[in-house]
Amino acid sequence: MERKKAEELFGTSEEPTELATKIMGVKSKGFAVPSTNGADSSYNKDRIYTDDEKRRMRAAIQAASSLAEMARLEKDFAEGKIPAHVLQGGEPMET
Repeated sequence: MERKKAEELFGTSEEPTELATKIMGVKSKGFAVPSTNGADSSYNKDRIYTDDEKRRMRAAIQAASSLAEMARLEKDFAEGKIPAHVLQGGEPMET
């Protein structure tokens, strides 16, 4: 039943309908995932870090207790975010 309806709407690969032709002509740009969670967009990845921030970021990555934590920190830094515990020099909060 569904295949029959699909054939009515889109035709076949040899004889597509006008709708199918129109859809095939639209090029997709792929699935774009936003890099921020809707936070302040002025705080972006083009941020310039101070020497102290860079030192703290390196130390936080080296002190990471798991590969997942290290990856999360690297992702945050690449997006221009610095977790509060890195700036304050403390331990991360448990989630």
